[in-house]
Amino acid sequence: MISLKTLANVLVFLNASAILVFLISIGVFKSPEEAYLQEYIESRQFNTKEVALEVLNQLDSYVEVPQQYYSSPLKYGQMRMRLTPDPVYCEKVHKLVVEEPEIYYNQMNFMTKDLAHLFMRRVIIPLAGRDFTDLRIPLENSTGSYMDPRITIYYLSFEMHLFHRLGKEMGCLFQEYSQVLGILILNKKDLVASAATNYTYKYRDRPQCFDGNKFFPRTLALDNATQCREWFNYINTKEYAAEKQNRTIVFIRKLTTFHQGKGVQPVDEDEEKALIKEYGNGELCGHINKSVIIQRYIHNPCRGLG
Repeated sequence: MISLKTLANVLVFLNASAILVFLISIGVFKSPEEAYLQEYIESRQFNTKEVALEVLNQLDSYVEVPQQYYSSPLKYGQMRMRLTPDPVYCEKVHKLVVEEPEIYYNQMNFMTKDLAHLFMRRVIIPLAGRDFTDLRIPLENSTGSYMDPRITIYYLSFEMHLFHRLGKEMGCLFQEYSQVLGILILNKKDLVASAATNYTYKYRDRPQCFDGNKFFPRTLALDNATQCREWFNYINTKEYAAEKQNRTIVFIRKLTTFHQGKGVQPVDEDEEKALIKEYGNGELCGHINKSVIIQRYIHNPCRGLG
């Protein structure tokens, strides 16, 4: 049984440990240099603002992205939401970050396309921060206006980066943007399949880095003439007939423009006959521009593709 003296010693030790941890946390045992550095970091202020501004400009330097990487035509220079693209907008943001960093560290200043009476602007934004949607910098002798550089969050339901250069005329360092560039690849079944195939091919000599065959079912796009013929050639083989006899459903057909499970159909006898008729048993491959993919059907997802 623990004596009162032992218990008292334990409590004293625990109290001393807690005090020691507290003193360390507040920097009592730090050198003057360390204490100054910690205080400087927490202040979020820049002592040499000219150097800080140059560093920010270098870190956030703009690089033009070619049109081929966008899913829609670029419309640079055109006004959207009555906003004129400002070619030095990000430079203004960088300067404000250096001069008034608390804006970007402590404030949530929203810009959105939602109308003022909608729930987002009427309720949510006022609870979270400030609404900067209608705070504009008017242009002289023009009906247009520039975006306010104090914006910290772009909450938009459309691709504003098609109108304003991302990283130059909007969406600068220290600003958040609700659109995820390239997300369309994950939004359409055919593009996901194409990406998995392309990356598997790219890393064919390094399968340890990426091997889509291990987690992604074999997928063929029927609007691709080569892949289309490959599938129809296979379903006319004895190998497919034997596989179908053992498993009944070998493939699944998906319409790529649908979501939420819509447009998905197992290739049973009826679906197989319909596809054979529509594509002339492969003779019309390359002539039908319809977004349809055929995938291997996974009978037991718990066991993977094997």
